[in-house]
Amino acid sequence: MMTDRRAWLKARNRGIGGSDAAVVMNLNPWKSAFSLWAEKTGKVTPDDLSDNEAVEWGNLLEEPIARKFAEVTKRIVMSQHSAVWPFVMEDGIVRHPDKPFMIGTPDRLFKTPGSPYGVLEIKTTGTHRALDWAEEPPVHYQIQLQHYLAVTGLSYGAFAVLIGGQKFHWRDVERNDRFISLLIEKEEKFWDCVQRDVPPPVDASKSTAEALARLYAAPDESVEVEPVMLSLEFADMADRRRELIAAIKAYEVEKRGIENEIKAALGNSVFGYLPDGSGFSWKMQHREPYIVPESSYRVLREIQPKKGT
Repeated sequence: MMTDRRAWLKARNRGIGGSDAAVVMNLNPWKSAFSLWAEKTGKVTPDDLSDNEAVEWGNLLEEPIARKFAEVTKRIVMSQHSAVWPFVMEDGIVRHPDKPFMIGTPDRLFKTPGSPYGVLEIKTTGTHRALDWAEEPPVHYQIQLQHYLAVTGLSYGAFAVLIGGQKFHWRDVERNDRFISLLIEKEEKFWDCVQRDVPPPVDASKSTAEALARLYAAPDESVEVEPVMLSLEFADMADRRRELIAAIKAYEVEKRGIENEIKAALGNSVFGYLPDGSGFSWKMQHREPYIVPESSYRVLREIQPKKGT
């Protein structure tokens, strides 16, 4: 997509991109605002996704999905390498004319003769995510598209998604100026945190935990550092943490007791069913000897009732 991916990655880190927008809105399922801030300030290196097969196949399938969208919708689809691409690009990136920290890399643009341009976002997903697209595109993708509409000034866009490698789906999305106003406000506040090197509040997400672990991974113990004097509110947190640890241990004991009862009832049977058709399986599972020693063991799983029972 880009002639110089390294330059593109560097330029992307100098602003808030489409995939960052949902993070800033705290509506990304995988990344927190704190984690993004640590990346944008250069304190944490973003994960290298170059070897990620899902990303690789997404890139490889982008062009055939774009062609399918053009065929189905009878629209003209163009990439940024097209001679009629209407936006000025800097290292593969378009910037908001008034908010230069807002940047974007739309997958494609599309056009129907006599109509304005639209932004086309191309996605691939597995069959296990098919329901996410049943009624409307996932929220974090909708935010990404609204961000691109804000950056480009265009009035509408569309999604083209390939589900499970064989089911094509597309959907138009109109520009939402009310939401875009809120998005710009949130992005301005986040970028101010980046510029001033002030972190956003930490949250309970796994993403923030991982960012903190990487941010403070290896303190130099040879250098004497003054201890941090914590405020009284941390005493309440410490009490609550102890309560949670005790509760988790108690729930784990109760859960193990229930599972032991079920396993004892199943014995050598692989399946056990309840009157409504639900139940449990206790199957052998094989672990290949990659990092840990090879082993085989049984795994207890709940079985959902069959439809119609």
